[in-house]
Amino acid sequence: LASLRPSSVLELGSGSGINILALAVLCPWVKKWKGVELTQGGVDMGNKFLSEPPVEIITYLTGEASETILQKLRESDIEFVKGDMTKLPFGDRSFECAFSHHAVEQIPDRYLEAFREARRVAVKNAIFVEPFAEAQPTIFHFLYLIGKNYFHSSYTEVTKAGFEVLR
Repeated sequence: LASLRPSSVLELGSGSGINILALAVLCPWVKKWKGVELTQGGVDMGNKFLSEPPVEIITYLTGEASETILQKLRESDIEFVKGDMTKLPFGDRSFECAFSHHAVEQIPDRYLEAFREARRVAVKNAIFVEPFAEAQPTIFHFLYLIGKNYFHSSYTEVTKAGFEVLR
C-alpha cells in the first residue's frame, strides 16, 4: 500500500478487522477504510475491535506504541459491512485500491467473480495476498497447497478480471 498511496481501501473478507486496524496505523494517508465480511460475526468482531482496539496485537503487527495506535485509529475512517465479495455492495470505482489476505482462497468455485468485483470497485489497483500456484517456489510448496486443498488460482485468472499482475 505504501507504494500505491491510495486514499481509500476496501478489504475483501475482512474477518475480525485486524488487517484494516493494523494498516490504518501504518498508512495514515488512507482516508477511508472499508471491510466487507460475509459473516455477521466477523462484522461484529471488527466493530468490537474498532471500539476497543486490541492494542497488544496491533503493537505486535506494527511495532507502534499504544498511544500512537489509539491516536491513529481515532483519526481513521473505518467501517465494517456485511457483504459477499463476489457481489460487492458498492458502486463502480468506489475505492482507489482493494485487497484480500487469504480470503479469496476460501471460495475456490467463485474466485474469478471476486477478482472481477474487485476490479469493478477499484479505481486502479488491487492487492491479493493469496497462495497462487505460480508463486510457489518449489514443487514441495505446490504439493503442500494441493494436499491442503488451498487456493489453486492462477495469475491468468486475475488477468481475466482485468488486472495486470506485477509480481
